[in-house]
Amino acid sequence: MASDDQAVVELLQLHARAQRSGDHAIARLIEDSLGSAEGLPYAVSKSKFMALAQATGVRCPRTVVVGNADILEQELAEAKYPLVVKADGSYGGKGVRIVSSADSARDALQELGAAASWPSAIIRSFDGLHVGPLLERMSYKRPVVTLQHHIVGRCANRAVVCREGVVLGGLSVEALELVCTNGPAAVVRIIEHQEMTDTVATMAKRLKLSGFHGFDFMIDRNDRAWLIELNARITPVSHLALDDGTDLAASLLSAITGTNVQSPSPLKHRTIALFPQALRSESTNRHLISSYCDAPWSELQFVRACLAPQSAKSWTAQLRSRLGIRSRATRPPETSQETAL
Repeated sequence: MASDDQAVVELLQLHARAQRSGDHAIARLIEDSLGSAEGLPYAVSKSKFMALAQATGVRCPRTVVVGNADILEQELAEAKYPLVVKADGSYGGKGVRIVSSADSARDALQELGAAASWPSAIIRSFDGLHVGPLLERMSYKRPVVTLQHHIVGRCANRAVVCREGVVLGGLSVEALELVCTNGPAAVVRIIEHQEMTDTVATMAKRLKLSGFHGFDFMIDRNDRAWLIELNARITPVSHLALDDGTDLAASLLSAITGTNVQSPSPLKHRTIALFPQALRSESTNRHLISSYCDAPWSELQFVRACLAPQSAKSWTAQLRSRLGIRSRATRPPETSQETAL
């Protein structure tokens, strides 16, 4: 199971290598964790997923791949603004821009189309000094960029666990607070929305999904749910077990073992302050008193590490750190058995 977007990319690259080398056991294991081989490309390609959603007939905003200058100019001339510009391979809202004019759309397309994270990709490849993954990442390819109709409404997500296209369990939430514009949620409220449930069931069956996945939606003023994205990984609410019997992990274990697995401590709250996002933002303070905070308080050292200020490092500093090269002007930090929060 993947818990972040980079892990999904790594698994898909491993799956491709396993198929090329004839390692069917590894390939099958990844398919059991994510879904069918035919559906795997949609896990990391926003453009392919939205094209499939449109073809399947679920409610979703019109999305167009910007393939050439003629298509771009025609779309910009006929567009109703604002528009959403999205880049494949991005996450956390970093590859999303909301534009209000043709000029700002062109600027966003140029920015996102030229985006590449060579330094961080190269750094990751030094883990274990595997030359193959390094060369794969160094083959730069411009990301696919799309124009998408902008839906005004509330951000929502449905987290599910699936097995060979069948949804075993699901949990829908609406975002009350975001970390930043277009970013991930910090505070959510559990909701029931039949269209979200039906849409996810349709797409899970179409892609033959397995494992944990999250589907992003926008709910408009008429309470219609517009599908906008797939996250082929565990999402922040996937671990929650509710007092109505909703428990994604238990649902998966029950399906695998054939036994009735139940959560020992179901949650009664319906508003959740997500860790660590909610504790990092002052805008969420009004929710913290009345919400359930899902911080793992029994693991205080982990909580402290997650809430510690993240110092910005240049990519060269990150590379030196990964390779164990120490700056002459920098002494190693002193260690202590106790860490202040």
